[in-house]
Amino acid sequence: MDNHIKRAMAWSKQKQGVKVIRLKKAEKKRWEKLLEPITGKWIASAKKKGLPADNIVEDIKNFTAMYAGK
Repeated sequence: MDNHIKRAMAWSKQKQGVKVIRLKKAEKKRWEKLLEPITGKWIASAKKKGLPADNIVEDIKNFTAMYAGK
């Protein structure tokens, strides 16, 4: 994480009571499976609007993997 994100997270925890929960791999996979229908509905809706929905979701997954644990 860069310093801006670290400061924002610290502020959020202190001022807003935000709690960060790190999921174990098995639990993360379970959540991903549960979210598939929601993601699928969003993709369908975004495609109807002419958006490159599959590319957007793929980019989000790639950025998440790239910055996980930083």
